[in-house]
Parts: sequence; C-alpha cells; structure tokens
Amino acid sequence: YSPLGRYRVTIGLPGSHPVYGAGEYAVEEFIPDRMKVELRLNTKKIERGRALTFDVSAEHLFGGGVAGRPCQAEIDLTAAPFASAGFEGYQFGNSLVTFDHDAVALGERTLDKNGKAEFTYMLPPDLAPPGRLNVRASGTVREVGGRAVTATRMWTADVYPYYVGIKLVRASTKDREAVVDVVVLNADGTIADYVNTVTVNVSRLI
Repeated sequence: YSPLGRYRVTIGLPGSHPVYGAGEYAVEEFIPDRMKVELRLNTKKIERGRALTFDVSAEHLFGGGVAGRPCQAEIDLTAAPFASAGFEGYQFGNSLVTFDHDAVALGERTLDKNGKAEFTYMLPPDLAPPGRLNVRASGTVREVGGRAVTATRMWTADVYPYYVGIKLVRASTKDREAVVDVVVLNADGTIADYVNTVTVNVSRLI
C-alpha cells in the first residue's frame, strides 16, 4: 500500500530524457459519510414570478435526525428542451436564444429538531429561456467535524403557458418554397386550442 500523500507520475521511454506526460494524484483516507442528506420540493408547480420552497433534511445513517447543524442551499437554472409524445420531429423553443444564469446562493439555515430546514427561491419574472427550465437545487449540511455532505435534485419549470413547435414538411430551392407544420401545446402536452393565430417568419441565415 502507498503511504498517504500526493504523488507525481511521469511517462517517458527507457534511457531517454524527454517526458511525454505527467500527472499527479493523492492517496487519502476514505471516510464514509455518517449522515444522509435529502431534498424535497414543497411547491406543486414551479412557475415564473412565484416562490418555490423546498426542504433540506439530514439524518444519521445509524438513525435519528441531525439537529442544530448548519445547512446551506443553492439554486442553478439551465435551459431544457420541451418535447411531447406524438409530436416527434417538431422543434419547440427558440434555438437562436441563449440562456445563461448564475447559480444563486440561498444562504444558511440551522436544522431544526427534526433535522430539517426550509429554503425559498423566487423565479425572476423577466426570465426568457428558449424553452423549459431545469431547476437544480443543492443542499449541504456540515458535520460536527466540518465535513460537508451534499444532496442535489433537479426539477422542471415551465415559464411559458404554451410552447410553439414547428416541423419542416418540404422545401424546394427551385421554387423557393417551404411548407411547415405548426403546433401549439400546453405545458402538459395537450393542444392549446385557445391560441387562434400563429405568425410564421422565414429568414435566411448567412
């Protein structure tokens, strides 16, 4: 067995001085987690402009809640594609829109007597992703010795009431004609029959 510490490895041919590759690694003691951390969403539906709440809970692996320990949480938003069964081949969302959102720290709480802490986050009302959103939440609880245990969950958010999908049926460069099908779906995948008018713009990308 190798003693604990950091090691450096180099690669070369026997009798030659050039080094063709190098790397470092560490040999450390393995200490298994002594507690389990979980996240639970308390909000039925995540919507833009409305608060979502979730619990971070921790319990000892040998039983019992972890009370009185500091707990931190973070939210990160990323773009997610919208798709629905029966509408394969349709492109939903705006592929020309980029979405970049920094992770948001939700501060620190202290776990209650049951080993739980609640966090709240408000989806900004001005969010404009190309489609759906993935809401990634992480919760971190620190043991008495300072070691951190983190849990992560991912939830889906719909910031739009409906999604417009488009599918190319045929295109002819000779006739300069393109035929497309357009469909408008609610977030649950059903037809948005209350949308009566759709405008289609055709642009040439150079």
